[in-house]
Amino acid sequence: MKIKYKTKLKFKINYYYFVFNLLDNFSCWDVHCRTHLKELLPEFYKLVSENLPAYANLRKTKYGWKTIEKFFLYDSEQDIDLTIRSNIACEDAELILTPFRKLANNRLVKIYWYDNMKFIETYTKLLEILWAKWSERAYKIIINFFEVELPTEISVFVVLNERGAGGGSNLSGKGITLELGSTNIAPGNILEILMHEIIHFVSNSKTIRLLVENGAPEPNIIEEAIVSLLASNSGLISSKIKLSKGDIMPLPNDVTTYKQKIKELVAARLEKNDESYESFIKNIADALK
Repeated sequence: MKIKYKTKLKFKINYYYFVFNLLDNFSCWDVHCRTHLKELLPEFYKLVSENLPAYANLRKTKYGWKTIEKFFLYDSEQDIDLTIRSNIACEDAELILTPFRKLANNRLVKIYWYDNMKFIETYTKLLEILWAKWSERAYKIIINFFEVELPTEISVFVVLNERGAGGGSNLSGKGITLELGSTNIAPGNILEILMHEIIHFVSNSKTIRLLVENGAPEPNIIEEAIVSLLASNSGLISSKIKLSKGDIMPLPNDVTTYKQKIKELVAARLEKNDESYESFIKNIADALK
């Protein structure tokens, strides 16, 4: 009997989450921030430059990944304000909300967003069509590889990121982030980024837990390597979609130490999955100790 994979992607376009994404990247508080944005959008960067050191310090010392992102998913500034003040100390909330308001209420920022809305909406509709075509294969790969159950729906929050595309699974179970650039990026590349973040979303906690339990070195880096290799070698993307040469999602520099050994194990599991995921992770941990 053919199994039906019912998980739906729900694409969401939210102005306030876009503004938060700008602020967060402008602050350069983490190595994963898109540092090029402050050079591409200097007039917006100047609006909040004086607030960024305090904001970045808060992110580094108190509110790291998967802490405050989810507070900016609301459709009104009032709801965001109330939620942050209800969950964060008053003095910290003001350090976050002050630069956020400066950007959110700036006329030029709003014009920039609405000028790019047509591109975002059009590209999102294209992704919905393409993903619907390949989603059953993608979900089958994820289920078989990670031995996990899929949720009935995954929210994808779409933001604008000039000169690039990327994503993040940083919303504490609320969904994933997909960054679209207005430059010419092949749909196949975006689909692979989408799969990369979906894999993170459904497998991250299980993979990290097993790596830690088995004493693997640098479990977060190893988990990133597994996800990157799987998304780049899953056969998800149709040969009819033109892709760039090599890895579509190149591994971060700090993963290269482990790349070859993990690549062999990932490839073997894709070809012949004859062991449990727990055993697969144990083999990786033992090989890299």
